[in-house]
Amino acid sequence: AMQKGGTGITMPVLMENVDTFVFTSRLLSDQVSSELPASKRAVVHNTVDEDVRCSQDEVREKINRKANCGVFRILFLSNMAPSKGYADVVEAIEQLRDGQSQIPLHLDLVGDWPDETRRQNLEERLVEDDLADHVTVHGRVTDREKVRGFFLNADTFVLPTYYPNEAQPISIIEAMNAGTPIIATSHASIPEYVTDDHNGYLVSKQAPSEIAQAIERLYD
Repeated sequence: AMQKGGTGITMPVLMENVDTFVFTSRLLSDQVSSELPASKRAVVHNTVDEDVRCSQDEVREKINRKANCGVFRILFLSNMAPSKGYADVVEAIEQLRDGQSQIPLHLDLVGDWPDETRRQNLEERLVEDDLADHVTVHGRVTDREKVRGFFLNADTFVLPTYYPNEAQPISIIEAMNAGTPIIATSHASIPEYVTDDHNGYLVSKQAPSEIAQAIERLYD
């Protein structure tokens, strides 16, 4: 990114006048090692704020409760920009339903919409494709206690992002703090802390069928 557009042009000036460039992950820092020497780079990881932080006891209780719960709850929490991948998650749910999947699943879409038309189009699609009972569009949620509840109630957190300016999605860290396995793309710094088949699954960008397969594997 540093070689494109305005940043590439101003980079010599920044190099001369900035003491330290701060990155949210080691992977992001290493990606610009050819442009920035190590002495100019520092890593400060994102953290989970107190309002959504879960205790070990809460996570243990969640695991015990989920072991006996019938509905497999899938959470997508982000702003609803198309490149965040929400439509790919919906398509994965539809593929599972069309494939006669026996998974009793439910998708919660939580996040602010860039415009009302996109939300309306999705809600109309859910009705037309008989998915309204399996997908809930919550919109923007500002109450952090409710956000914490979404993470504790989720069986998996899905963020198949290909957002151009993605760095280190805090939502993934928050989901992990709640003991929730991740399904995400190998994008930006995500592969640094999501290990495929260990604490989640990495899928290709814009690949609903891979998301559906990952959901099936987690349900099993």
